[in-house]
Parts: sequence; structure tokens; C-alpha cells
Amino acid sequence: MLRRNCSDWHRPCIAWCRTMKIAIAQWNGRVSPVFDVSRSLAVIDTGDGAVTAAREADLRPGDAAARVRQIKELGIELLICGAVSRPLEALLNAEGVRTVSFVAGDVEAIVAVCRNGGLPGPECRMPGCCRRRRCGHGRRRGGSAGRE
Repeated sequence: MLRRNCSDWHRPCIAWCRTMKIAIAQWNGRVSPVFDVSRSLAVIDTGDGAVTAAREADLRPGDAAARVRQIKELGIELLICGAVSRPLEALLNAEGVRTVSFVAGDVEAIVAVCRNGGLPGPECRMPGCCRRRRCGHGRRRGGSAGRE
């Protein structure tokens, strides 16, 4: 369950994401647990901190490079997802797609956070994330928006 202050974690990013195209990897109405095998995206256009359009897009099967090409073809600037392999995340970042990974929850709840001009925070992390292992959070790797 998401808490009200879910966007507090990324307050510095709010101005950056005022007008952009965001994708959320989804499966059965929730954030897909592993982006590498996800087959569907919720694509959200934002403007002035609000959602201006939303639609679904199917991801074609293929290797990591093909997946990144499709993300770029869709014009995605920010990807919100569950787990993602380091090679795929590095390819996304190299192509200018920022990632917020290790996110869990209902897609509609994540869209609501985006609608309010924010990004998912620590309350939206995957179960067990950052307890024993760091899951990449707390250190910079590939310019990821979800890791500071």
C-alpha cells in the first residue's frame, strides 16, 4: 500500500518531470516485478505536473537492445519498473531513458503519484528491498533517477 508522502523521496526530480513521457512496466494492474520480461507498459504523458494522457503499449519480445529501441520509439523519457537487469538498465540510461526501479504497487497508485508531480518513493519499493541487500538504492549507477 502506498502512503501519501510517496513523492517526498524525489522532490528534487519534480521540476524535471513537469513535461515528459513516463512508462510504467505493468502486469495485472500492478508494477511488473521484472522489467526484462514485462510485456506491457502504461504510457503516461505529463504536463505542468499533471497527467495529460495515458494509454497502454505492448512490448514486443526480443533482446535488451530491441527492448530499448522500442522504448525510444515510444518517446519514453522515464521508466518506472520493478527489478531490471544491470545490462538493460545501462542500455536504457545510455539512450537517455532514466529509470526508477525496484518499485511495487498498483499502477493506478503510481499514476496518482505522477499526477501530483512526483515519483515513487521508498514506501513504494518492492517487498524486502533494501533490508539485507542495497538493491542499488543509495548509490549512483548509470544516472538512474531512482538511485541517489
